[in-house]
Amino acid sequence: MTGVELGSETLVADLYFDAAGTLQTVAVKPADQGDPQANSRTFSSLERFLTKTYGPATRKEGGDSPRVFWEHPSTTICLVYLSVFGGRISRVNVSYAPPGLVR
Repeated sequence: MTGVELGSETLVADLYFDAAGTLQTVAVKPADQGDPQANSRTFSSLERFLTKTYGPATRKEGGDSPRVFWEHPSTTICLVYLSVFGGRISRVNVSYAPPGLVR
């Protein structure tokens, strides 16, 4: 999906479904792929948007590939910034899963 608006970001989204057709993960990337820092800004922008929408994160993990979680009774939302090769390759994922499934 191209031209997806989420918060203040315009993104390209790839949707991943399980065998039963249930949405499992939404991988998002900036529409502007020519900017090497775009994924880092997208992660920060989405973290602000999800915090505004769902409240403060219930858990954060740092490092080269930080993860932020919003745990609610019916779902766990996980925002991940994946970075490899010293940041030369990166990706941002947002996943929604039943409680307890995402660790």
